[in-house]
Amino acid sequence: MTLTVEPLVGSTRVVVLAPDGRVVRDQAAEFRRFGISIVLRQDILAALTEVVHDPTAMLVVSADIPCQELRDVLDVAVATCGSSVLLGLTATTDTGAVGAALRAGVRSTVDLPLTAERLARTFRALPAKAASTGPIMIGNLTVDAARHRIDWAGAPVEASPREFAVMLQLAQNHPHMVALDELAAGYQGSSVDPYASVRVVINHLRSRIAQVTGARGTAIIETVRGVGYRLAG
Repeated sequence: MTLTVEPLVGSTRVVVLAPDGRVVRDQAAEFRRFGISIVLRQDILAALTEVVHDPTAMLVVSADIPCQELRDVLDVAVATCGSSVLLGLTATTDTGAVGAALRAGVRSTVDLPLTAERLARTFRALPAKAASTGPIMIGNLTVDAARHRIDWAGAPVEASPREFAVMLQLAQNHPHMVALDELAAGYQGSSVDPYASVRVVINHLRSRIAQVTGARGTAIIETVRGVGYRLAG
């Protein structure tokens, strides 16, 4: 078989939290060919323990978990694992669940059942984690990667991990624009519209900023129509 996606460099450990093993299609040997090792867990505590013991591991949470429980599980998973959480999508996953997951701070999504090629492609499309740098100050706006904090004139602006990552990307590129394609890269490899997902995050950021500043969020995060976004100032 010819590989359409290059194997990952090194070995990536993936912990899958799901009701049963049907969420994984390929055999373990096929995942190993792509530099991936799979661990399947049906209990959240067992899954989180696996990730805590291996900080480089990724956690895939299946959307098959009942809706109310899914929200709670994602909150705990993101709080524990940070930006190393992906939501596994099934044919019946609705957009509401995806939106809630993104607001909770999951890093991206991936279609289930998992195949080695699909997972490798998703990992390659993930946005790089922000490096710890000094605070970026643009007028009244401060984006602090080390403290994972956004401030406006000293007042904190709440943001999920996903929202913070987008704001940091915009701040790091100021005064230049960040292309929509670049922001959407983190949502590739899933059935979710990556461009719509970015717009959801931008709208949430604008709302949060407006609550603190009293100004319209569009005055802080500008849209370059059909191309991307940039910070004003």
